[in-house]
Amino acid sequence: MSDRKPIYCLRNLILLFALLFGSLVVWQVVFALKAKPGSAVDYHAEVQRLLDERSPQPEGSVNGWPELVAACDAYQRVEDDWQHEGGEGRPEFEFPALTTERIDAPAALPFFLERLEAEGAPVHLDALVEAGWARRPPASGSVIMIELPDLRWARGLAQVEAAAMVMDFASGDGDPGVRRFERMLGLSRTYMQSAFLIEHLVGHAIYGLALRHVRHFLCARDLPDETLAALDALLAQGLAGEAATALDGERLMFMDFVQRTHSDSGNGDGRFLLSEFQNMSGDLGIGQSMGSGLGRWANLSHLFFPSKKQTTETANELYDAWIASSRQTPVERRANTLISDAEVEQRIMKNFVLRTMMPAVGRFVNTYDEVEARRRATRLMIAVERHRVREGALPTSLDDLTPAYLEEVPVDPMTGQAFGYRLLEEGEVLFGCRGYVLYAWGGDLVDNGGAVKTTIELDDAGEDREVPSQGRGLSEAVAGFDYVFNLGTGWE
Repeated sequence: MSDRKPIYCLRNLILLFALLFGSLVVWQVVFALKAKPGSAVDYHAEVQRLLDERSPQPEGSVNGWPELVAACDAYQRVEDDWQHEGGEGRPEFEFPALTTERIDAPAALPFFLERLEAEGAPVHLDALVEAGWARRPPASGSVIMIELPDLRWARGLAQVEAAAMVMDFASGDGDPGVRRFERMLGLSRTYMQSAFLIEHLVGHAIYGLALRHVRHFLCARDLPDETLAALDALLAQGLAGEAATALDGERLMFMDFVQRTHSDSGNGDGRFLLSEFQNMSGDLGIGQSMGSGLGRWANLSHLFFPSKKQTTETANELYDAWIASSRQTPVERRANTLISDAEVEQRIMKNFVLRTMMPAVGRFVNTYDEVEARRRATRLMIAVERHRVREGALPTSLDDLTPAYLEEVPVDPMTGQAFGYRLLEEGEVLFGCRGYVLYAWGGDLVDNGGAVKTTIELDDAGEDREVPSQGRGLSEAVAGFDYVFNLGTGWE
């Protein structure tokens, strides 16, 4: 009988396991030190293709983007002058007082108007409006690292134009005021036809600023019918862009980030490279402590993270649901919620990249509807004021506005119901409302007669005063209260 031991003896099995384990360790070390992120897709080109599809350049038009940049550069220079010449902090353009009795202009306004005129900013803004279409030039490098300095300066320009519009209206210069209103809408249209969520939010903010200043003025003073008609004609053009474009743009930005922070297996998969994430997140100011100082050795952590394919599949599912939700009306959204905030939170918490880089888009889905509700409400206010000017009295109901001032009475897009309207009773005072209340039902979907939620705060003299507490969004109205659109300045 042979004394030869079988090959599968315990010692050999242990040696085999050790060899396999060692090979695996060596492979993981080599991967950690040698792995490189993928770069197969040019996502900047994908962004341009998205914009070509959603907001193509009209035939025969020119790109107004250089005009926007020139106007923003002018504002930046003027703000620098303001700081260097003794201006206190960031300039403020809100009105200290805008009432029937008095209008106090913002202190910084004369300085900015004079300097911006000298810099040619109004000419550039008018050229942007005339172009009717503008697009940011293609960039290079990482999509998420694209610089958007113009957003701040554009908002500053809009604040100056809004304040100057009010002063024009107060002095009886309707045409210049309407032109300033048109410039603000031109700025907002440019950003609402852009690719990224932050651009759309700035577009919404500028559009909302223009609407708010018109509403506040109408709560304080009359405007001639021809001025009111000109403002209404601009608002009748409707909103530009759609939420889906911004969401698809954010998807492309996210996918570019994933591509640059994961290896590429060649079949759409790969592993998370913490070293690459560190390189990018350092500039973004996020996640800097994880793996800090380990260099490429940090890539060994890929064993504990989802794969590239898992991350992209989850991200696509979320973006698809958000885009589908954005194309529902708010009424449809309430009846059939395609994806809840709780479900989003549950899914992204399981994935480090999603949790760190996914923007908070749940609130954004409602933003277009809220801006549209304010646009319609502002048109209603303009129509009410036209009725007051031409017929010497307020309408008894919104139906009195058709067909002379509106083709039809718009409904509130947030609820699918008619806007609320009532005349103030004799002696009734409501936070700057001038004879009537125009309101939306708000989040409780109940007509509360224009009831405004209030709170108590201290005034400048240290005395208690009751002030509105409506919240920032129409959907934030609480049970028992509505969202009133025609509150005067200082109250909304």
